[in-house]
Amino acid sequence: MVGLETGTYLSELGTNSALVIRVITVLIGALAIVTSLEHFATRDRFGDDGLLSWKITQLYIRTGRVLPPLMERVLQRPFFQGILVARVAIAVLLVALAVLGHVSVLLLGLLFATNVALTYRFLGGLTGTFQVSMITLPALAVAVWFPDGSVAQTAAIAFIAAQIVLSYFVAGVSKLVSREWQTGTALGSIFSTEMYGNGTVYRLLTRFPKLQFAGAWMVIGFETAFPVVLFGNDAVLTLVLGAGVLFHVFNAVFMGLNNFLIGFPATYPAIIYTNKLLHGILL
Repeated sequence: MVGLETGTYLSELGTNSALVIRVITVLIGALAIVTSLEHFATRDRFGDDGLLSWKITQLYIRTGRVLPPLMERVLQRPFFQGILVARVAIAVLLVALAVLGHVSVLLLGLLFATNVALTYRFLGGLTGTFQVSMITLPALAVAVWFPDGSVAQTAAIAFIAAQIVLSYFVAGVSKLVSREWQTGTALGSIFSTEMYGNGTVYRLLTRFPKLQFAGAWMVIGFETAFPVVLFGNDAVLTLVLGAGVLFHVFNAVFMGLNNFLIGFPATYPAIIYTNKLLHGILL
């Protein structure tokens, strides 16, 4: 019964481009809501004496040459908090409409605009899930703009899938050539940090060094082999994407990377759709 339901789900997402777009939109919108609320909960960072003070940040991007005076004002703390509130409202409306069957190009554009504002306030770097959002939102807008089943819409969905598959693969290759990942010590180092660490996991890895080696190579193997998801049959598709979900659940639970639980899996419908597309072309 489970296998039948999984097959039906894969078949629907593999042939229904409108459903693919709606599901991705709902999940990307949910990601924007969660991240905005997290930023708002730590809004003191954006104060004049905070870690992300605009007085300091603007020195790095030479705002007088890059941004107009109005934008400079908007990115200051009181107004920037308003952007976060607006971002939540935009995302909530976007998700609600998508659930009801309509994806708004305007709301996708507005949400992307708030993402651009965030990039100027987080010059130290944003997470990989934010980059997923930056890539996915414009592609979704293109997909919605063109008719269902059109070449442009199909290309936009395939673009999302290709970008995500490439991101996994590049991450895997970078680990593959790293001495720390080859020996497994990278895992111990990560879990010993204050930001991404976990005392229980770190002690377990320290006590059983072979777990570090095995865990590191499991991650390397998963990420470098991820491109097979585009060409494999339903069993391979289910296995790889299921492993991906479990991988991000682990990251969320033990490393505090909650956004990873939504961001990357949000694009999986595009991978399923592209997989079926390639099967139709190549087989």
